[in-house]
Amino acid sequence: MKIFLAHAKEDETITEEIYERLKSGGYSPWMDVKDIPAGVNWDYEIQKNFANSNLIILILSKVSTQKNGYIRREINDAIDKLKYYKPDDVFVIPLLIDDCEVPAYISSKLQFIDFKRNDGWDILSRSLRLAASQQKLEISQGITYGPFNFSSEVFKEEYNKIPGHEIEIAYPRIESHTLPKSAKLISDYFSGKAALHIFSERTSLWPGTPYWDEEYKHTYTSSYNESYNISYCNENVMSILHSVHWYGAGAAHPNSHFETSNFVITKDDYAYKFSLWDVFTEGKEQEAINKIKQKIISESAREFWEKTGEKPSEDDISTFATGIMDSNLDSFTINSDGFRFHFAPYEIHAYAFGSWEFFISFFEVIDFLKEDGIYSLIRS
Repeated sequence: MKIFLAHAKEDETITEEIYERLKSGGYSPWMDVKDIPAGVNWDYEIQKNFANSNLIILILSKVSTQKNGYIRREINDAIDKLKYYKPDDVFVIPLLIDDCEVPAYISSKLQFIDFKRNDGWDILSRSLRLAASQQKLEISQGITYGPFNFSSEVFKEEYNKIPGHEIEIAYPRIESHTLPKSAKLISDYFSGKAALHIFSERTSLWPGTPYWDEEYKHTYTSSYNESYNISYCNENVMSILHSVHWYGAGAAHPNSHFETSNFVITKDDYAYKFSLWDVFTEGKEQEAINKIKQKIISESAREFWEKTGEKPSEDDISTFATGIMDSNLDSFTINSDGFRFHFAPYEIHAYAFGSWEFFISFFEVIDFLKEDGIYSLIRS
């Protein structure tokens, strides 16, 4: 089981102790100072391993809970990912290592472990065993949503040539007894999508290829990593989020973006993709989308504060407004309560702030939703 250790630099010593103990216990912990090779782009490695982890441990201290920057971003992203898991799934474990007050945005969602207690390690071990048993069950039996059973396929390839690449793509395989044609077609779509990305990374060797050297690997090796989450699925509607992290050989820094796959499945086993426009009444689509954009802009100040701990400036708000109004809002997922809009770094603000996500309730556009349309398939 891959375990990501999110910590502040000031808490490095105790985090290393936890790392070594986890490793000796048969787990596969990941920590930046222990696992990022020299010369490799550290930002990409952190993003990739965060996305690929089976479980995240948040090291909470007086420093990490008050500090802005990368640790704040990791904590926020970990909490945010909880919405893709069932309430009793163990995916994020907050570990309290000193006498700090656990922030409400963590304690209101998750039970934390007071690691200062004599039995702190025993409590952590029980939680890890529960998480491991849950995930083994999911791997062997898959996860069921309505009439569909989801299991994961993973393509992984490392090509140490010049130019080289590292690829890891996880995508769903879907089965259904009652809707077999749709399940197979959608599965084929995901495997085909993965194949397209694989071939886009593979290239011919450079002529007169020089000797491949591990020390300079990052200068001629590109990386592509994709994972997925099931945002929503019932017998009528399926919504999948694909999170992509990539690094171009020799680039200054990595980047990431989102892709989404939204499907309608009819009772007669006929599946098709739908867009945001398809959700709204004909002739009212643009008005609905403009209202969504205005709502996202109004929410951006709060999201900025939650991510950074700082109040946004007028320039920040202006940057948000420009990016949001220019967006076509194609990267969206849907669930029983509304929409989630996903924005890549650079798309609506500076790269350093990372990616953004905004939830918009169906209520905000209730007057524009198509009668007997996709909304009714979700809410029925």
